[in-house]
Amino acid sequence: MQLAYNEIYPRNPRSTMILAIESTCDESGIALVSRDNATSTRFTIEFNVVSSQVAKHTPFGGVVPRIAAREHSKNFPILLDQLTSFLHSRGLQLNTIERIAYAHEPGLEPSLLIGANLARSMAYFLDLPLQPVNHVFAHLFSPLIHDNAGDISVFKGQFPLVGLVVSGAHTRLYVLRSVTDWEIIGDTRDDAAGEAFDKIARMLGFPYPGGPHIERVAHAGDPKKYPFPRGLIESGDYEFSFSGLKTSVRYMLRDLGFMTEGVTTQNTSLPDSLKADIAASAQRAIIDILVTKTLSAALEYNAKGVIIGGGVVANQAIIEQFRLAAEQMPEPLTIYVPDRQYATDNAAMIGVAALAL
Repeated sequence: MQLAYNEIYPRNPRSTMILAIESTCDESGIALVSRDNATSTRFTIEFNVVSSQVAKHTPFGGVVPRIAAREHSKNFPILLDQLTSFLHSRGLQLNTIERIAYAHEPGLEPSLLIGANLARSMAYFLDLPLQPVNHVFAHLFSPLIHDNAGDISVFKGQFPLVGLVVSGAHTRLYVLRSVTDWEIIGDTRDDAAGEAFDKIARMLGFPYPGGPHIERVAHAGDPKKYPFPRGLIESGDYEFSFSGLKTSVRYMLRDLGFMTEGVTTQNTSLPDSLKADIAASAQRAIIDILVTKTLSAALEYNAKGVIIGGGVVANQAIIEQFRLAAEQMPEPLTIYVPDRQYATDNAAMIGVAALAL
């Protein structure tokens, strides 16, 4: 189990704090988010701990729901011990907490139940209010966190905004007129962008999760080498599709003799140059779809900015292309992106979203 901590001494011991819980997939997370008083917009991430299950799921090529739930059950007691130790070391008690926020949807049902039951139990015994938070929408608040602090009023005066969440399970586009007035204007019809990265990486012989491997080898490849399809890029709406891209890569490997009946049989002998070119070309196809759809929505809705969140945006090539494309827009467009550590699933973003909502 890997633990990562951000422990910051509260400036005001009487500040209000939200305890946040994340358990939607394979990351167990607990965070404490504080503010100086009930009306303050500034916040501090006092404590943030994430336990990753990647090593448990890598042999299976993806997340196994039953294993994920089992690992959450093992990890959360350890994380709670870490939380208790942190509070005691700062002379604080659990009754310092104002409320409990937890990710209640969407996600793997067994994993969601572990987090929800933990939140409900703590709320009952501590006599605290519960605040359910939509996990996908919460990703749009992760760009507010910098150096373990931030201000939920950053978006004020910037609406309307377009929000894009890109993860292993979701590719979703929002228009936000305020943090509480928003609608989903586009979603994936099949594979999400992150899933496409993982499946293409697996065809190239890389382990799960595949996205970081694609990003790494793509640096040495030619993004124009293979004209992979850009699904629905001219559909006139904001729906996404990445299954055609995945299939195109499979057929190309089959025609080259590296794949039989959908299984990559000689991936270890794939030339490095071929891996790099496929990775670069596939990555560029995914980026083109994301950038084109998102900036088209920004134009239609007269957005002043674009918020990007989700684990896939840890890929710096995506951020670079968004910024380059934004510079070509008719009107200035601000691109809000999370720090790398807050792009993937974490409880801190759940707590910040709870403050904002």
